[in-house]
Amino acid sequence: MKKTLLEFALVFALFVLNPIFSQIFAYFLDGVQASPMLAEYNASVFFLAILSFLLVLEFPTRIFHTKPILEEQKRADFIRCLSCANICFGSLCLISAVSLLFLHLFNVSAPEQKILPPKNALGWINFALGTPCAAFSEEVIFRLYLPSRFSLFFEKENDSFFSFRRFVLECIPLALFSLAHFYQGFFGILNAFLCAIALRRCFLKTRSIFVPFFVHALYNFCVFALFWLI
Repeated sequence: MKKTLLEFALVFALFVLNPIFSQIFAYFLDGVQASPMLAEYNASVFFLAILSFLLVLEFPTRIFHTKPILEEQKRADFIRCLSCANICFGSLCLISAVSLLFLHLFNVSAPEQKILPPKNALGWINFALGTPCAAFSEEVIFRLYLPSRFSLFFEKENDSFFSFRRFVLECIPLALFSLAHFYQGFFGILNAFLCAIALRRCFLKTRSIFVPFFVHALYNFCVFALFWLI
């Protein structure tokens, strides 16, 4: 247990506290009117993605079958995962559309920081690889690792408040993921919270972290493309 606690403390500091506080500090230091930045990622994003993959190896997922399974079961799993992915992606798009509608209806100005497209081939390669790496790290930490570890540390099946305790433990990773989008303002945090619910539900339905990862990465690519085209 001590080894697990030490691992959790390191992961929490590196993957959760660091991005959350960096976003909060950047917001208050630079303000909403931050200077434009290129859609390129630094080396830490790729390093965290590698660490995330190592964390995934600690958990059983449907992509790693330990026993032979029938072709019919493989097909059924694929159809179920594809269906959940479609529903999840549609939910993310709907949530974002509703969030933008509320911004318009309440005349709320979104953060003005602009993310510009890469300027050269190397930048586009960085963007193409960094976007899924960032999504993968977030899915592993907020949809798999934190809920599993919180359940291990705090859940007690014989507790009379078991259901309420589980609900609270599910909400904590959602709230932490939302705070990592602090720089986007209130509606950005709310949008991230609702999207996190959809992604977490997708993981629970498929029991594979790779399904919400692909949905998350595709969604991020679509968001970048949308803002660059309009």
